[in-house]
Amino acid sequence: MAEFKLNRFRYNWRNQWGVSTAYNRDDVVRYGGKVYVCIRQHTSASTNIYVDINYIPPGQTVAQPAWTEMLDGYN
Repeated sequence: MAEFKLNRFRYNWRNQWGVSTAYNRDDVVRYGGKVYVCIRQHTSASTNIYVDINYIPPGQTVAQPAWTEMLDGYN
């Protein structure tokens, strides 16, 4: 029988995505009927989650997203 070590699962449910909120890697939020997991530490944008998903640092051309979609759903 397989052995599971639950302390390796590090997801932290944060509920609804919030404006100007500090997030850490593996935080999980819901937004617009979908669920997203944070892939880097950051403070959220002041408008919507898509700004964080498509974030390109000033002076660079490669995006550094802060979220990846975990589950698809309906709003």
